[in-house]
Amino acid sequence: MRQRQAAGPDVRLYVLDTGLIECSDYAIFSPNAGPGVRQDMSVRSYLIVHPQGTLLWDTGIADAIAELPDGQRIIDSIVFKVPKTLRSQLSEIGVDPRNVDYLGLSHLHIDHVGNVDLLPDATVLLQKDEYAAGYGPQPGGAHPDPRDICRARPRPNPDRRRRSRRLRRRDRRAEITARAHAWASGPARQYAR
Repeated sequence: MRQRQAAGPDVRLYVLDTGLIECSDYAIFSPNAGPGVRQDMSVRSYLIVHPQGTLLWDTGIADAIAELPDGQRIIDSIVFKVPKTLRSQLSEIGVDPRNVDYLGLSHLHIDHVGNVDLLPDATVLLQKDEYAAGYGPQPGGAHPDPRDICRARPRPNPDRRRRSRRLRRRDRRAEITARAHAWASGPARQYAR
């Protein structure tokens, strides 16, 4: 039997390595890990190239950290490193960051928004609850400490369609860019720009 190939649009998915988190006390992320257990965690971003638009999911750790040979210490037990910048990876696959149509942000932690400034013209896609945590009456109040961020448990989400929000106005995207970095609290604030 002969298989028939369906003609379809050219859709490509790229997995980008956008940082490394070196953790010398993994118990802050996983209660089951004993104190002092070392664990490295990779940071990934995803680029989807589709005929109807290009989407980047998260932007990883700030490219500027790539210039620091020992990385950037965030708290005593966490060091951020960037072996290869997001900008260079996009360049290698022939994507100009200014031509990315959509920027999906899973949440506003600094290891996910480090390079939002590379995408000034992208439409930002962000959950309503995350938007409220970053821009509501008490911005950043939902994530006061990196150790508390890691222990947060997801709440049930019965209707994802109502929880997502597309921000279309250019001035709101610029605000997301600036504030996504600025509301990071504690030691991370010193380099999050």
